Amino acid sequence: KFFYKFGAIPFIPLIIIQIYAYFIRVNAYGFTGYRYSSLLFIIFSIITIALTFIKNGKFSRYAIPVLTFIVLFDSLTPWNLINMAHKSQFNRMMKVLNKYELYDSASDSLKPYDPAQLEKTILDEDRDALRSSYRYLSWTSSMPLPEWAMKSENENGKTYKSKMMFEEVFGIKATPDEEAIVS
Repeated sequence: KFFYKFGAIPFIPLIIIQIYAYFIRVNAYGFTGYRYSSLLFIIFSIITIALTFIKNGKFSRYAIPVLTFIVLFDSLTPWNLINMAHKSQFNRMMKVLNKYELYDSASDSLKPYDPAQLEKTILDEDRDALRSSYRYLSWTSSMPLPEWAMKSENENGKTYKSKMMFEEVFGIKATPDEEAIVS
């Protein structure tokens, strides 16, 4: 009975620290598959610890069914690991595109803009957010990129679509020019 009353108490500060660190990371970089899994693990940990305090741990045997529910939720619902990470990174990219008025939602395409002017005006944190979210969507996510991020190539009478590199899509460098930083 002692364990059920006091055994979970040392884990509470660890969960609080984990929650704090988690929100800092998600705030800065958005959801990824790993971060979404971490969120679900935090939820499972909180529920499991709460179950140990209810009636001297009488309900702690329900931890495994709770874990099963979380795994099924993460796998079978529209809020699954793949969709949530993709949506988060896509929204992060769109936030930057809309901030600089680069995206036309009516035609679902990039607006015509001057890449040289964008290169001068884009903030480093916006460039980093745009680059990292585009990299995640291009190379990590299994969901298709928007049509405006694809290029068509003809070879032997067949048309192939391929992903464009960051610089091709947005017309700016992936990292700020080192000379501009020094001066």
